[in-house]
Amino acid sequence: MTRALVVLLAAAGMAAASDADRVAEVKKAEAAMREALTHSDTKAMGRLLTGDFVRTPPSTPATTKAEWIGQIESGRLKYIAFEVQEAKYRAYGDTVLVNSVAKIRAKSAAGEADLLLRLLAVWVKQNGEWREAAVQGNPMPGN
Repeated sequence: MTRALVVLLAAAGMAAASDADRVAEVKKAEAAMREALTHSDTKAMGRLLTGDFVRTPPSTPATTKAEWIGQIESGRLKYIAFEVQEAKYRAYGDTVLVNSVAKIRAKSAAGEADLLLRLLAVWVKQNGEWREAAVQGNPMPGN
């Protein structure tokens, strides 16, 4: 019985390490996405987003991967700065949910704006790579 308990505890420790590894990998992918956004690198964005990606911004209709990349390619949308102020990660196998607060400076047809958003992002591992499947932004109170 004691040996079985030791094996069970060791397996639980390995699972926790795996979750920590997954979160670390997603953090790297997130940093690459922020870099791509602030440099209008749509090729990198294309690699970091799933084919069926959906973006739900706070004040405009939801956009697909192609629509979002098109907005950036055309210059209709430009990310000037993207700073994550806090983030919490939950790993579920090959899916990681990220709840964060981000300060974003962006320029669109409406002009330049500073936004403080609560974001929920869904990252999934596909073919050995982490890709963002969805992101939803909601304005923080007082924003």
